[in-house]
Amino acid sequence: MKHKLILAISFLFITCYSYSQGLTEKYTSFDLGLVRSNLEFEGSDFNLNFTENSIRELEYIFEQKLPATQSYTALEVAFKWGKYKGLSYSAYLNFVLTGEGKSKAGLSVGYNYPIEIGIFDLLLRPSVGFSGMSANYNVGSMQIDTIGIIIDDTDYIDREVNINIGHSTCYVSPKFEMTFLFEQKIGISGSVSYDYAINIGEQDFSYTAMDFDATAVDFDSEFHNFTVDGVTPTENIFTSNGLVYTLGISWYYNRE
Repeated sequence: MKHKLILAISFLFITCYSYSQGLTEKYTSFDLGLVRSNLEFEGSDFNLNFTENSIRELEYIFEQKLPATQSYTALEVAFKWGKYKGLSYSAYLNFVLTGEGKSKAGLSVGYNYPIEIGIFDLLLRPSVGFSGMSANYNVGSMQIDTIGIIIDDTDYIDREVNINIGHSTCYVSPKFEMTFLFEQKIGISGSVSYDYAINIGEQDFSYTAMDFDATAVDFDSEFHNFTVDGVTPTENIFTSNGLVYTLGISWYYNRE
């Protein structure tokens, strides 16, 4: 046990010494990454009734089976700066690539721990991020006939209407990232974080169709009513809390 402890201390000393000999003090980097995460749903049987805002008061019924978990993919763009050994910062944007997911803009503060391994350096970076924007889920679509349906004074005639549910959200996100840095120029990274939603806004419906912009409607709109598992929800029907995985590539620029 004593020998193992001595070896561990020696290894830490050697890696710290190697850092001081190899890496410059500061850097900036530009990062691109693919993000995978999930939306979690409360209930499964989704039923939405539209009522046409006209004297005819035609009704359309939309039914959909919601998954317990919906995965999505996003593109992350980030700009980092700081010390190879010490405090570092990251400003980042997430753009959803699928029909649903979390779009985010945020800033993280972390601490880099460098380890030299052979021909490359390993950077370990625990951090905490603060972000906000929106979470969106594409429930499905339905065909509106030639008579049409008017939702919030928008007339959809003979169109396929897409139905989305979304809300604005802020997140606190602890994160752990590992980057393999080659010649202090190119980095290959992987990370895992957890998004904890705070200050969650009320969810609303939005409808889109060809030749029409998105129209947002509150849950309590007089033009529709909906249930999940036979009950009218009083709270948001999905949450954007959960684990987030990212795989990316970085371009590094050294600063003394």
